[in-house]
Amino acid sequence: MERLRAAADIMVTRLTTLSPEAEILPSISRLVEKRITGAPVVDREGTYLGVFSEKCSLEALVEAAEGFPGFLRGSRAPRAADVMETSLVRLDPDLDAIEAIAVLLSNKISGAPVVDRAGRFLGVFSEKTSMSVVLGSAYDQHPKTTVRATMDSDHGRIVPADLDLLSICRLFSDSHYRRLDVLDGDRLMGQISRRDALEAAMGLARRLDDAPVHGRKVGEAMDCSARTIAPTADLLSIATIFQQSPYRRLPVLDGDLLAGIVSRRDVLAATLRTLATGAKPKAQTLYLSAVAGSPPSFG
Repeated sequence: MERLRAAADIMVTRLTTLSPEAEILPSISRLVEKRITGAPVVDREGTYLGVFSEKCSLEALVEAAEGFPGFLRGSRAPRAADVMETSLVRLDPDLDAIEAIAVLLSNKISGAPVVDRAGRFLGVFSEKTSMSVVLGSAYDQHPKTTVRATMDSDHGRIVPADLDLLSICRLFSDSHYRRLDVLDGDRLMGQISRRDALEAAMGLARRLDDAPVHGRKVGEAMDCSARTIAPTADLLSIATIFQQSPYRRLPVLDGDLLAGIVSRRDVLAATLRTLATGAKPKAQTLYLSAVAGSPPSFG
């Protein structure tokens, strides 16, 4: 039986890292500019300390806004319609799920709205929902499945076009949502990602020299309890973690030292590469096990 591939086989090792002494606002800017959802925090010796993520960023900004009435709220603050993205990749509910995964990867997006032929919003197909495709094939050798069967239809992510920026940031900081959908009736108007909200909030923060977020350090806001894995963690267990948790990236630790990161996208890219070779899935080995080498880094 072929060895089940491990984190060390696919992890990305060229990483953007942050110091716990770095200031929060420049660190948020770095996440946005690098187009990454989070960065591991390490000391000078490379010892892993935690993760500073988009969610950590939003939590820090919301906390600052609570004690600063002029920040992220008021008549001049942006609304959902002002910050939403309208040029979206939209998926048909009857599209094959494997093809939909390829669409996410080729467009370098973590999820896309699912819209029927009449233009009605149905849900979201994402890297997280894609994990059910990976695990289903590994355990049960499922036949082809569709986007409709695997999408997330939770309508708690739907927001009105006039929702203020503070409420948007608060919803992101209090939930696992990575994107919010703006609807007009049952028609999709646009979508707001965590990054969209961060960019809008940062635009306001830069104009407020006395905003309380200025001067705060990454070490005060980072997630010290974020899930980590060892280099020997196998792909089946990694996919299970991604399916059952909100994490999109898992730091790989060799002892206390940061060795690399495995993302949902790394797992999905490995899956598609294996399928392209015509490898047949095996219930006990997971079809990812035939992947050789590391997938490309998407940042």
